[in-house]
Amino acid sequence: MQGAANIIREFETQSALRPDAKTKLLHIPMSFHLRDRELMERDGQAIVKEWLRRMEAYGFRFDQYIVVRHHDQDHKNPHFHLVINTTLCDGSAVKTSYIGKYAKMASMEVTRNWAMVATYNRTQRNELSIAQPGTAQSATSESARPATPYMANDTTSTDAPTG
Repeated sequence: MQGAANIIREFETQSALRPDAKTKLLHIPMSFHLRDRELMERDGQAIVKEWLRRMEAYGFRFDQYIVVRHHDQDHKNPHFHLVINTTLCDGSAVKTSYIGKYAKMASMEVTRNWAMVATYNRTQRNELSIAQPGTAQSATSESARPATPYMANDTTSTDAPTG
């Protein structure tokens, strides 16, 4: 837990540069098709780095973020969670305008580049897999939303992103 406590402290320190920010974190889920499990296990880090490079090419900058991989039940799609501090090192805000649109575009490019199964169309193939609003539907990401609140001075923030 000491590692998690250090990460929280570092995120809070950087967030303090923008004390009036309503949203401190963004959460972007990065989901992969079950058939890409082996590729994701082997090359997941490189895939996520490529997605970040593509987002940077679209004009998005993320100075402080963490990528978390966890294992759900075997029948669920393997996935990562990208948690981004919305405050940059210089105290300015992360650009969030149209981030969902560009995240989807980057995801589709990465999916093609790595010859992965495109899962952003899965609702057309199987009506039982219709995603709930705000959930990821693409191979690596389709949505950006505020992250689950973290404790900061015994308060939490759940406001929607601005910008």
